[in-house]
Amino acid sequence: MSTDYHFEQEYKDHGPRPYSYEVKLAVRYAYQYRAAADEKTTQFICWLPELPGVFCWLTEQIFAGVAYDVFKWIVKNTFEYLKRHRRKIDPVTKRILTDPVQIQRFYDYIRDFMDKNPNISEKEKKGIVEGIIADYTKTEAEKIYNSTGRFPTDVEYHQILKKADDLARMIISDWFSFQGGGGRDNRDDSSLVSSCMRNLPQVGESRGLFR
Repeated sequence: MSTDYHFEQEYKDHGPRPYSYEVKLAVRYAYQYRAAADEKTTQFICWLPELPGVFCWLTEQIFAGVAYDVFKWIVKNTFEYLKRHRRKIDPVTKRILTDPVQIQRFYDYIRDFMDKNPNISEKEKKGIVEGIIADYTKTEAEKIYNSTGRFPTDVEYHQILKKADDLARMIISDWFSFQGGGGRDNRDDSSLVSSCMRNLPQVGESRGLFR
């Protein structure tokens, strides 16, 4: 079945469907902020705009268990589809979808998230922590501004940062700090990461390339 057919069936008639929270978390933190940590030249990672929805769709293909060679074919056809339909492709998206090194990294990072790979570096963990803190702080500060018309006070800001830091470190601990082999575990919704995810501000709907 062609990539064109699949995309048309999924997006043409009713717009992009919402993606699962796990998929959006994988794109946002396990890939985007981890990659930023690899490439960063400054001490801290700042808030990053969300990647387009095409990366959520690609993540679903990895979650479904496609092999890397198949994934490369999917990415190639996805990019060709976007060009054929004259979608506006930003430079970051184009780089990830066309650079073999970036494609491999995207696949590997999403697989690491699925398999709870413990080999993530301390630098990368720190980058993901900073990303979660940045998102949480931005969301909470906007709530205060929207309800009061002012920015957070010093006390409020430090409370937000403390909660964000605790939350981020709990999530990182559950994602990557276990010891043992690969494979997704069978813990139920009472697991630490599930409870932490419910407390995170909802990652916004990824801006779509298929809309």
